[in-house]
Amino acid sequence: MTTGVLIYATDGDINYTKLATYASFCVEKHLNLPVTIVQGNSSVTSRRNWADCETSVLWKNSGRYNAVHDSPYDKTILLDADF
Repeated sequence: MTTGVLIYATDGDINYTKLATYASFCVEKHLNLPVTIVQGNSSVTSRRNWADCETSVLWKNSGRYNAVHDSPYDKTILLDADF
């Protein structure tokens, strides 16, 4: 049975691909688990206000419901790119 980590990275106002790449390095180094990064455009977007931002940022978080189908592992740990 395989175990691995799945990270979604859909770039918008924030470069989640860069964050996911760094997160995958940390996971592989400290947890010794393989990582799969799923990239792509999310069809559902919204704008969110964050406490440390003066303006709202584009937020793309749909697609996570596909994690079971997107994962190549039997057991999957799903992480946010910006954890």
